[in-house]
Amino acid sequence: MAKKEKRGVLYTQTGVLIEGTLENIHGCVAVLDGVIRKNDGTFEIEYGGTTRVNWDDQRTVVKYGQRQFVAEDGQIWSENELVFEDAD
Repeated sequence: MAKKEKRGVLYTQTGVLIEGTLENIHGCVAVLDGVIRKNDGTFEIEYGGTTRVNWDDQRTVVKYGQRQFVAEDGQIWSENELVFEDAD
């Protein structure tokens, strides 16, 4: 007999609720006029405050084969470290 899937919520081992997965998203931030080339060859850039995000490129972060999750306190946890609480 097949195991029935369960619905529930995820917590950290310290009892903090998981908000979601950690994601990598690429974007392009607008550069204003006045870029300065510094003496070391790098640029000092004044950003324009707007960013064009490529949502189609969004990927969940995986580290050592484990999806990474973000808790309400901002801490990052691997999937195998999480505690599942059954909703039933």
